[in-house]
Amino acid sequence: MTLDQWLQRIEAIHPASIELGLDRVQVVLARLIPKPQIASHIVTVAGTNGKGSTCRALEALARANNLSTGCYTSPHILRFTERLRLDGEESLPDQWVSAFDEVEWARQDVSLTYFEYTTLAALKLISLHSPDIAILEVGLGGRLDAVNVIDPDIAVITTVDLDHQDWLGDTREKIGREKAGVMRARQPVVLGEESPPESVLAEAERLQAPVLRFQQDFTAGKEGEGLRFTVNLQKEPKSFSGLASTRLPLSNLACALQAYVALELPIGSGSVHAALSGLSMAGRFQAIPGERALYLDVGHNRQAARFLHDQLSALRVPGQKVIALFSALADKDIEGVVTELRDQIDQWVIWGLDVPRGATLQRLQAALPSTDVICCGDANEALEVSARDSQALTVAFGSFHVVEEVMRALPPTQVEKKV
Repeated sequence: MTLDQWLQRIEAIHPASIELGLDRVQVVLARLIPKPQIASHIVTVAGTNGKGSTCRALEALARANNLSTGCYTSPHILRFTERLRLDGEESLPDQWVSAFDEVEWARQDVSLTYFEYTTLAALKLISLHSPDIAILEVGLGGRLDAVNVIDPDIAVITTVDLDHQDWLGDTREKIGREKAGVMRARQPVVLGEESPPESVLAEAERLQAPVLRFQQDFTAGKEGEGLRFTVNLQKEPKSFSGLASTRLPLSNLACALQAYVALELPIGSGSVHAALSGLSMAGRFQAIPGERALYLDVGHNRQAARFLHDQLSALRVPGQKVIALFSALADKDIEGVVTELRDQIDQWVIWGLDVPRGATLQRLQAALPSTDVICCGDANEALEVSARDSQALTVAFGSFHVVEEVMRALPPTQVEKKV
């Protein structure tokens, strides 16, 4: 079978798209990888926002220090193969086909969800590569997520905020308890917030897991025209300054740097600058080259919207119009996202996503101001409408699906084939 045929098959194997729990995955993992030490060092990254950029920064740090890497993230934007990078290179379809063959043999009569199946395949591919460091992004929550079948040497929890409440709980404390499930006894945990939920801190205390907290044990900020990071290195502070600015959240880069040095991995002179200066990532306030200012962002909850608000506020020039190309999934807090960005957006250009969970135009309109809203049939039309004002700052956001649809609607010369 081809990769596309495999993906269609595994979507149909399990009746539910999400079924939290580790029992089934552990059974298959034991058959698939008898000794699941998939890498010399393992980092698991959980959090409401910032997981992907933290993983990418960790990967960049390891690569800058000549370490072999396996980096598993989700979801993808354009190609399924984006989900796994080995030594900084996107995985190949044939690799996944081979891994799916092995998962199918190992699962026997065990039913797996799409995410569980693909995660097991990724773990198999990483184990075959046997890298110096494996970087694993949690898909949903932490405690019961398929990624959590692997014991990390260090855990990272970037942020905790309201999202996926149907699965994780309706308060930060409940959600924090789920994300804290990626911690392990007496193993360090890096927290990307100055004030994490008490449930996270309580679980760290119960496990006797050393806590490294943003703005207490490690910091990040602007210094002149550049950036400065300070981390806790063997209980002593160490600073890196003069790094070029980036559009990624500094707290995420700081989490990655702190996790990396906590593993006591080699860190050569200049490697931090090489890895983090100007670091960018597809769909994370990504600038699209061209004659007009166009940015893409996968942000889809209130916390991500607040970050996007600050980015727009700093970037727009006085008097400049800001146009939002916006859509969302129906189960997201659309009203909350709109509220966070209302004072930064002058015109909303919206369409309904062509996916099962996509919000309808009526649902989107109900959450938006009654004026300055243009309804479109798809992303192609939305781009055409926004292009009429070439002087405006345009940002497409609200979902990974939004970024995917806009990327596919743009001319190939504007979007790299490898994202």
